[in-house]
Amino acid sequence: MASAESVVHTRPPLRGTNRSPRLLLLCLTVFLAFLAGGFILDDYFHLERASRPMGAEALNFAIHTEDHGIVLWPHAEPVHLDFLRPATSLSFWIEWRLWAMRAWGYHLDNLLLHLLNLALLLRLARRLGISRTTSYWLAVAWGVSLPAAPAVGWISGRTELLYASLALAGVNAFDTWITGGKRVWLGVALAAVTLAPFAKESGVAAPLLLLIAARLRRLRAPTSVQRTPSPWILAMLFLPAMFYLGLRFGVFHVQPPPPPYLDPLDGPADVLWLAAKPLLYLLSALLALPLSHVAPLAALRQAPVWLAAIAAVTLLLTLPLVRAAGRGTGVLLLAWFGAALLPYLPVLPTSLYLYLPLAGLALLLGMARDASARRRWPTRWLGAWIVAGVAAQLIISGFTWSASRSLARAARQVGGIVRTESPARFVLFDTPVWAYGLPAAVRLANPGSAADTWFINFSPSVRPGRPSTLRWTDGLALDVTPSKGMFFDSPFEQFLLFGGSAADSSGFVRGDAITVRPVPLSERPGRLHLRFRDATDLSRSVMLQFHGWRLVPVPRPVPS
Repeated sequence: MASAESVVHTRPPLRGTNRSPRLLLLCLTVFLAFLAGGFILDDYFHLERASRPMGAEALNFAIHTEDHGIVLWPHAEPVHLDFLRPATSLSFWIEWRLWAMRAWGYHLDNLLLHLLNLALLLRLARRLGISRTTSYWLAVAWGVSLPAAPAVGWISGRTELLYASLALAGVNAFDTWITGGKRVWLGVALAAVTLAPFAKESGVAAPLLLLIAARLRRLRAPTSVQRTPSPWILAMLFLPAMFYLGLRFGVFHVQPPPPPYLDPLDGPADVLWLAAKPLLYLLSALLALPLSHVAPLAALRQAPVWLAAIAAVTLLLTLPLVRAAGRGTGVLLLAWFGAALLPYLPVLPTSLYLYLPLAGLALLLGMARDASARRRWPTRWLGAWIVAGVAAQLIISGFTWSASRSLARAARQVGGIVRTESPARFVLFDTPVWAYGLPAAVRLANPGSAADTWFINFSPSVRPGRPSTLRWTDGLALDVTPSKGMFFDSPFEQFLLFGGSAADSSGFVRGDAITVRPVPLSERPGRLHLRFRDATDLSRSVMLQFHGWRLVPVPRPVPS
């Protein structure tokens, strides 16, 4: 008698689900709200490069602080974030010629890519024998999931969308070939895994997904006619990933990003944290919970008891899924989750990285639903993903709308000052996360601008909080005190320092015009003391502070 994993399940749809595909697809309309959004975070950095003539610089997916006159005073040298993602950079370069500064065009392209990915996952689910109704359930649940929000709503999320498109296209093409399709499908699969790393480094894991899907096919339909890839074909699948890694590290010498973007491995506690990350990601995915550097990750990292609790809860949630879908099927789809997540384990966790790994869990829930003739819990689980995802899309799209307009307003304000006053520098206080691309936005609109931008401190949360207290101690010195706590006390602020430290005595003096001194001299000072060298440097500096969503001028000292 055939095992539960060796047949295609054909149970009739549950009552009331015959019209669910059309109803569920309506959920995708929530993404239309993102078309009204603008540019946030590092969108402006990549658009500025895309605006350049075709060449190595235009295709260099990088953020260099000196390119935009950015001064992060805890750093003695400029900060460089370099990646080898020419396929994504080329997509921006082409779009700039189409859309220029019309943000809705870039958002539309992201949405179309996401819908393509949804169709590819739906096709894969049907090829693996999942019923039509269940395929719609799992595809839409994945399509509106929490990790889809930053990938679709953030223009720079293009990296995740493009890499996932190539990986899913490769999986479908490879599955078509092994089930008797023409050799051209093998060529499509090889082309997809070759291009995937050039969209995002995570693409080096794409060959693993192809092999996992092939093994899943053999497990679920062992009697069907299937090709067995030869060792030469397997080598051809993995050769592009090795070529990319050699190109990145051996030829172009593109180094990994600095801490804390990259999690260091300085001791046993760091190794434990690295081992716990997959379980943390898995729990976040199963419960549709957000995961980012503004969440209490630092507290979890220092608490082995919490990590053990996360492991226990994750195990309790995963075992019923594996039992329902079949042990072999469940293990393979968890392997999909792990393989797609593997390239992200060295860096700080965020929900964005769950975009493609979550597709494996969606397939697992779908197979559990088809195999559970008398149990409705997989359907309710997928339904919970949809409810949580729709709520997340609406909240995030609303926030993106507010933040992008605030940033665009600030860019126009600063650009007007550049054109009328030609200051030597801008000094910014309490900058929110979504506004750190402000200098790039200003230079994009004002190519001749030579003003530097000093980021004195960042807002300790995503939403703008109460501004710091600014007090002139004399005609050239300004004290900055946080509204509560200490500066650089939050994981979010530490992330934006990109490895800089206020306690580094070699880094807290930048240039001759301004001195920034933490008081006390520590990584988390309770006050920052700014001093201008002379009245001329003060007069040539424009000081601005974020008050909520608005950027307001800082009053000058009252002459004594």
